[in-house]
Amino acid sequence: MKLSHAIVALVAALGGWFAAVAFHSGPAPATPPAMASGCQCPMHPWITGSQAGKCTICGMGLVAARADPGSSKAPPGVLMLPVGSPLVAGVTTGLVRKEKLVRTLRVSGMIGEDESRHGVISAPVEGRVDGLAMTGHGDLITRRQPLLTIFS
Repeated sequence: MKLSHAIVALVAALGGWFAAVAFHSGPAPATPPAMASGCQCPMHPWITGSQAGKCTICGMGLVAARADPGSSKAPPGVLMLPVGSPLVAGVTTGLVRKEKLVRTLRVSGMIGEDESRHGVISAPVEGRVDGLAMTGHGDLITRRQPLLTIFS
């Protein structure tokens, strides 16, 4: 299971690296994108206003809206984030290095049995157990199955 997680992480990292190399468009343009007259929330673009204010949903400050969101030179199927959006979202980058995958799970509690699935087994007569019909610990038992023979 741990090996499959490592393989998925490796494939995702290689896919991200490939996408970055394949769609790299060079340095950022020197001129900012054209701005429309109006502001919008970075988290909720449908919340707009004519001047700077606060979003009615999340309370973030409204920023200047782009005149034409499709004007960037991004390849089809690639979403280009406005300048500063990765900082607002908390996106960070780091070096990829090989490390041991470790996951520790500490929980507190008690492990118990489901008492509703227990039953009482009683012998109809006195005697001693002469033979067992089960072969080992953990065998499944069904209703009306003989478990043992009794010598009385």
